[in-house]
Parts: sequence; C-alpha cells; structure tokens
Amino acid sequence: MNSSSLFKQFGSAVNWNAYYYLVYKSAYTLRTIFLYNVLTTDDFSIWVTINSTVFLILLWTDCGLRKSIPRYAPLFNNYRQWFFAAMICVQLVLLIITAPLIIWLLKFITTQTSLIIIGLGIFIAEGIQNTLRLIYHSYFNNKSFNIMAMICTSLEITFTLFAMILTLSSQQLLIAIFLIKLMSSWLLVIMSSRLTQPQSIGSGVMIGTIPKETLKPFIIHSLIMWGTTVLKSLSERNFLIPFVTQMIGAPAGNLFKVANDSALLGYRLILRTIGSADTALLAHVQEAGNQELMRIAVKKIISKIARLCVPLLGIIILVVLYKLKSLYMTPYMTPFVFHAFIIMAIGYIIETTLLPYERVLEVKRDYKIIFICYIPYVCMLTILILGTLITSIGFINMLIFIHGVRLVSCIMMRYAVYHLYSI
Repeated sequence: MNSSSLFKQFGSAVNWNAYYYLVYKSAYTLRTIFLYNVLTTDDFSIWVTINSTVFLILLWTDCGLRKSIPRYAPLFNNYRQWFFAAMICVQLVLLIITAPLIIWLLKFITTQTSLIIIGLGIFIAEGIQNTLRLIYHSYFNNKSFNIMAMICTSLEITFTLFAMILTLSSQQLLIAIFLIKLMSSWLLVIMSSRLTQPQSIGSGVMIGTIPKETLKPFIIHSLIMWGTTVLKSLSERNFLIPFVTQMIGAPAGNLFKVANDSALLGYRLILRTIGSADTALLAHVQEAGNQELMRIAVKKIISKIARLCVPLLGIIILVVLYKLKSLYMTPYMTPFVFHAFIIMAIGYIIETTLLPYERVLEVKRDYKIIFICYIPYVCMLTILILGTLITSIGFINMLIFIHGVRLVSCIMMRYAVYHLYSI
C-alpha cells in the first residue's frame, strides 16, 4: 500500500467514524436527558450503573486487543483467516470466563433476575461486537461496519422512543430499554458476522497460522496495552459514575452522569471519529520503516483532531459567555452540573490534542517510556481510591485533580516523542 492510498483510506475511515458517532452520541445524549426526567431516581441510577458496569468490565477484560489488533493488523495481513478466527475465539473465551463476575456485580445493583440476564446478554453481544468492529476498522473498512451500526442505532432509538411514548411505569420502561438495547446489539453482531468470510473486507493471502516470532510480540503488546487501558479507565466515567454513586449517593451520581455525557459529547466525538484509524495508520507507516512518513502521518492525525477541536472550543466559550440564570433553572443543569461540564470538557479537549504522541509510543512499542509517563497518574489513582479523596476535597476539586494529572502524563509523552523521534 503506497502512502497516498494509505492516507486516503485513513481520511475515509475518519469521515465514516464521524458520520456514525454524530448520529450515535447525539441520540444517546438526548435519550439520557429524557430518561433523567422520565425514570425515577432509583431506576435511572440502575440504568446508569448497569451500563457503566457492563462497559467497564468489557474494557477491563479485552486483554489489550483494542490497541493490539490495529497495531498488528499489517503484520497479520497474510494470515487473515487465522487472525479473524483467533481474535473472535479469544474474545468469546474472555466473555465466558468473565460472565460469573458480571452476574455477581449486577446483583449488587439490582435484585431483578430479568435485568441481570439482560445485562449479561448485552455484555456478551457488545464484547463480540467490539472485536468485529476492531478488525473491520484495522483494515480501514469503516464504511461497511459503520453503516450497519447506524442502522442498528436508528432502530434502537426508534423503538426506545415508542417505549417512552407508551404509558409505561418507570420499572416497565427500564426493562423495555434494556431489552431494546439487547436486541440492537445482537442484530449488529449478526449483520457483521459476514466477517467470517475474510474476503469481505479486503483481499489478501490466507495461509497457515502466524509464526511464533510474530505471535509472541503481539501477546506482549496486548498485555501491556491491557494494563494502560485499565489504569486510564479508573479516571473515566464507567468507573467514576459507580464510584461517585457509592461515595456521595444516587442523586449526585445521576447529575454527574448528565454532566459527563454532555462533556463527552465533544471528547468522544473526537476519539470515535479517529477511532483505531490513528493506530492503524501509524502501524502501516511503522512497518514501512520511513521516519519522514511517520512525521507526516502524525501531522495528519493532529490536523484532523485540531479541526474537530476548534468548533467544540467555540461551543464551550459560547456557553461560558452567554451563561444565563435560566441555565440553572432546569432540573438537570444545576451549578454542580455546569461546573463539572466545563472542567471535563476543557480537560478532555486538551488531552485529545496530545493523544497522537501516546499512539506513537505504542506503535513503536516503547514500553519503558510509557511506564515512566504513567507514574504520576498511578500515584494519583492510589490517593484517589485508597484515600477516598472525594470526601475530603469535594467532587469538583477532585475533577480538577484528575484531569490535571491526566494532562501531566500526556505532556510527558509529548516531550518524550519529540526528544526521541523529533516528531
């Protein structure tokens, strides 16, 4: 694959990610706001906590595949048939092993057997779906998968609206929403299962199994990326929402959910728009062994991110400048929510501009530097979790502390990439 073709595919992948995520996140953010007003406080808390728990455990049990698959996809190009089958089998084994844990955790959230079973079904479907998405995206076939995902999302939101229009009780609506999510997730798995036919996402020679000299670095990379993913997840919503709910209570946890979803609308838009395309692009360039091409690739990724950040910064500035008293008169936009939103939105946007440098270190497998850069972050997590920092300094100050330390690690990575690779 020549450089012009590679950059063209990267651009197409990013555009299709943007189309899908705009539809997905806009719909789900509005759904969160509507449900906050329709469900009771306890039912909304159950909905939030089950979702957070399911996706947090999925993140923790992926064994680093979400970063290692796009990194090693170029190396496995001639072994696609084995690669596809192996990754799906590994994910299924991980999901089966983790199933008792997710059931045990869900029992702490709700005593309803139906919700626990539905939650387990969503957990398994989303795990398989994530692996399928990664493999599609690793070969820049974002268009095919994202069209299927948009169809399923549209159907899910449509049926959710019907359920909200019907005069259901809060409890009945809660179960209906989870059932709709379960059916949507499995529909996408079924639609994208044509991936079992490797030729459907690109040509390539399908021979034998991957040599041990290639497989061993893949396993090591997966395990190290697994560690960094787990560490970073401890300062993100799927961990913080249950943590805040446990430490402060359901009302505060629910308000944090609204603020966090609003702040993540921009951050996740950028992350999901770039998706795994940045790692896939840098991995192809790394295998080409052209350092100048690597600099160009990093600049293209940063350019894409910057174009996404500018309008988001404009929105934040407008919100601050035109902040009116009526802003605090809605049931979900209180001063607490507003200040939390501003802190998280600004922190996330600054962080996104520095993420490409972490991707460079990951692609180059510079694990020692990554470990050093994570030291301040690990120290913060220890104080936060073991020292119950939230109860002594307050939630808003804790958010400032978390995002500050996250940025310190990102800045250290930026310096390391410049010093080591002149990028």
